[in-house]
Amino acid sequence: PLKSDDQLAIITSQAFRHLHYKEMNIVKDNSLDVLIQYIAQGKWLKKASQSSCIHVPQIAHQIRDILHDHLFEDIGLKDISRMVGLDRYHIHRIFKSTFHLAPHQYLIQLRLTRARDLLARSISPAQVASDLCFSDQSHLSRWFKRCYELTPAAYRKICTNLQD
Repeated sequence: PLKSDDQLAIITSQAFRHLHYKEMNIVKDNSLDVLIQYIAQGKWLKKASQSSCIHVPQIAHQIRDILHDHLFEDIGLKDISRMVGLDRYHIHRIFKSTFHLAPHQYLIQLRLTRARDLLARSISPAQVASDLCFSDQSHLSRWFKRCYELTPAAYRKICTNLQD
């Protein structure tokens, strides 16, 4: 039961929050994948690891290139899956084994790095959020503050010496 497994309760709660609140598609996809992986207790991972993994780095770099190419789009694992011809679970496993980050974590870091560049050029946080597929400015602010410990507006002000 859910009550006797704290980890399952946490993962389920996170998946629910991500699905029902304003999150990027790739974050929603990842939450579901983590939940499914936990429930399946990694059985699909064992089966996948038994298959030949000769092209893993090449596929991981292809996925990374797709994330870079679609930085300004709300891309999900389903979209990436179609592009590389693998299911989303293999995409997640292959990418994480090569880059030590899940695809959604990599994409968020990529977007936050780009957000810093745009904010330093005095582009408004609202415009940056829109350009980088955050659902709104507060969504960008939550991620930005989590990563850099200051708001996008504060960062912009520091970089440009603009008054609010």
